[in-house]
Amino acid sequence: MIVLILEDEEIQADYLKSNILKCKEDWIIYVANTYEQALQLSNEYAIELFFLDIGLGKSESKTGITFAMEIRSILRYKNTPIIYITAFPDEVYDAINYVHCFSYIIKPYSADDIRKVINDYINNKETIIDSIPIKDKHRINIMFHFDDIVFIKSCTHTCQIFTTNNELTTVHQSLTSILKQLDKNFIRIHKTRIMNIKYVKSYDKSSLLLHTEYGTFEVGRKYKHNVESLFS
Repeated sequence: MIVLILEDEEIQADYLKSNILKCKEDWIIYVANTYEQALQLSNEYAIELFFLDIGLGKSESKTGITFAMEIRSILRYKNTPIIYITAFPDEVYDAINYVHCFSYIIKPYSADDIRKVINDYINNKETIIDSIPIKDKHRINIMFHFDDIVFIKSCTHTCQIFTTNNELTTVHQSLTSILKQLDKNFIRIHKTRIMNIKYVKSYDKSSLLLHTEYGTFEVGRKYKHNVESLFS
């Protein structure tokens, strides 16, 4: 496990690192005291877990949240778990709603706090990696496991997420932006629809109809090559 700590206070960074290693001595931990160092390390190594201090000195443009927004634009980090560190509980709202994070620690924190958040991460690791956070119409992030999503439909100014057991409408993400966060099992089959290929049973090339256990879907001519490549 490769971990990156972004913390501008060296004593706090050393304390956090030493306590993480007490829990997981085989983890590789890199420490950055500046925004720039953290970016360099993120580009140099494949980080699997981030600990980010929200407040970095007096800078308003370079914070733990803006750093997270920047790494989320990098494909390999779009779903990488983030644990935030802050001395101000009110900052957690931004951490959760603007850049999805797995959890957070409030300063001053103890060794037990660190141990708990690491155990929570380990127990939920598989679900975290194979999930996507999507804001609902109330701007609340909800985690969707990839396997639970059957298809996603764009409807004018909203997107509807159809899962194996329910449906959610979101107004804060476009179909294109959602697709960028999904894995290779999701393909665009129409200008208004994304499909999880795990649920595809068959495809009729003549009628451009895709058959699944959850219904039959029309395939747009512009996207038919996405589907036909599955049956070639």
